[in-house]
Amino acid sequence: MEPLLPKPVYIGNQRRWKLSEVLNYERALAGDPPIEQFDPADERWLTSAQMRERFGNVSDMWLWRRRQPAAPASAQ
Repeated sequence: MEPLLPKPVYIGNQRRWKLSEVLNYERALAGDPPIEQFDPADERWLTSAQMRERFGNVSDMWLWRRRQPAAPASAQ
């Protein structure tokens, strides 16, 4: 099962993702263990535009879909 993209934190009406959570998501996709210790001095917040660029200029809908659990396959 593919890991879910971390949910953003809303600051006002803007979405922000913690860098440490995004890095752990990327590591999970690669099959690597999460980062054991992340230096708080290196922590920063990524904007929606930075997230879209980080994943190859994807759309907001792509980001939204990666936060949703996979729908079960329909039995036909």
